[in-house]
This record gives sequence, structure tokens and C-alpha cells, in this order.
Amino acid sequence: MDLNKAITILRGIISNIIALVSPKLFIKVTQETGRGGDFNRDDELISYSKDVYNDYLRVLGKVINNPLDQLKDKIILEYGPGDFLGTGLIFLLNGAKRVYCIDRFPLVDKEKYLDVYKKIIQAYDSSSLKKWNDILGRDIIYISAENGVYQIPEKADFIVSRAVLEHCNDLDSTFKNMNYNLNTNGIMIHKADLTSHGTHRKSPLDFLTYSPIIWSLMTSQKSYPNRWRRNTYRELSNRNSFKIIFEESLYEFSKEELINIKHKLASSFRNLAEEELLCSDYFFVAEKIDAK
Repeated sequence: MDLNKAITILRGIISNIIALVSPKLFIKVTQETGRGGDFNRDDELISYSKDVYNDYLRVLGKVINNPLDQLKDKIILEYGPGDFLGTGLIFLLNGAKRVYCIDRFPLVDKEKYLDVYKKIIQAYDSSSLKKWNDILGRDIIYISAENGVYQIPEKADFIVSRAVLEHCNDLDSTFKNMNYNLNTNGIMIHKADLTSHGTHRKSPLDFLTYSPIIWSLMTSQKSYPNRWRRNTYRELSNRNSFKIIFEESLYEFSKEELINIKHKLASSFRNLAEEELLCSDYFFVAEKIDAK
């Protein structure tokens, strides 16, 4: 093992211990928000929320007619929203009955984005008398739960997540939880970011070279990628009574990048098809079917 890799492992293990002992301290030190990007202005946050919401509508439109109408008066469940609940608020302002938000980390500062929420409310309904302090806890319910799994009190009609599933410690438990929380014939929409999230050292794919045990010691308590590839999402969907009805994949890794580290891949990935390893983003829509 080269020195740089050893140092990376040591730093990863130390920060993982901090995240285990004090999640709030870890969030404060790392500024980990769960949004997957840095947004310094209100208009950037609003634009981000709108883009995410519209992306959900776009792929939902691939499988059902009039997706906007289909979301009205429905229960929405968002996994892993991070500390900013703008997308859930847009669902609500477009007619959703209620929005549940489940995350591993606590909502540290409920007032942090108050001005942004006010602007979103005004943008979608200028005559609205809705106030964020009334919405949170009544129409948008935020739940901090261990490993990001929780059984909500009413079944959801739609489940959504963006760049979240790749951070789940126990993806099998997450799929089982989604099965419990979703109505039969309900639909879930997920976008998984299969890149390294900045955890690679030299090559974009070298984060797949750590053994499962070392990777767990470095990342199990943090929102770092679990490294599962597209085939695992398909397998878990099938195992938990979900039928995938639309898929969209991006391939931003190059064959050259894969060739350079293929001989070093961890055993979990060594026998995967090249297409699975080169997939960098995976968008899929699935319907919950009657298990019978």
C-alpha cells in the first residue's frame, strides 16, 4: 500500500469516529448539508429546488400522463433531503397533501433558510397566507432517524430521492423501508450518483479499490457513498416487490480510467460487467407491485 493511500485511510477512520461520537460536530466541521453542492445565494437554492422538482416531473412523465395532476392531494415521502427542504415545499405548493422527509442527520437550524422558504411560497402562490413555521411539523414533517429509515404513520403515494441512495449504510434495509412506506401501485423516483463524491485520490474510479472492511471503517458513519453499482439497485428493487418502469443512465467514466484500476478493484466489483462500472448516474422509476 502506498503512503498516500495509507494517509487517506487513517484520515477517513478518524473523521468516521467523529461522526459516530458527535453527528452535530461532524456536520459543523465538514459543513455537510446533503445537497451535494455549495449554494451561497437564495436564488441558487430556489433554482436548485425547482430543477430537482422539475426533473422528477420529467421522468414521471415517461410513465404516467399529466404527472403534475397525479401529484395533487397525494402523500409524498422524500428520503435524504439534507438541511434544506425546498423541494418538499414545492411539492406541497403544487398540491401535495403532505410531505414527509426522512434523514439520518437532525435538522440543526430550523430558521436557517426561512427567507428562502418565504420566497418559494411567494413564487408559487403570491396570495398565499402560508407561513413556514406553520408548515413545518404539520404539512412538511421532518424525521431524523437512525440509518435514515422510519415507518411513517400513513402510506405514501410517491417516494423521491436525489443523490441519496448511494449514501445509505444498509441499502437493503432502506428498500425494505420504502416497501413498507409506499402504497401498492405507488411510484418511487430515485436518482443515484455513482461517482466517488470526492473520495477518489488519483483516478475517478479508484474509490472502488478499497476492501469492504476498510471502506466501512472509513465511511460507515458519514454520508459518503456506499459504492453499490446500478445492478444492486435493480436486484434490490426486484427483491422488494418494485418493478422498474423507466431507467436513464449516464456514462461519465472513461474506459481508460477503468482499465487503469481494473486489476486493483475490490472483490465486490471485480466481476461486474464493464457497463455497470462505467455508469456514473442512474435515474430510475419503479412501481410497487402486489407481492401476493
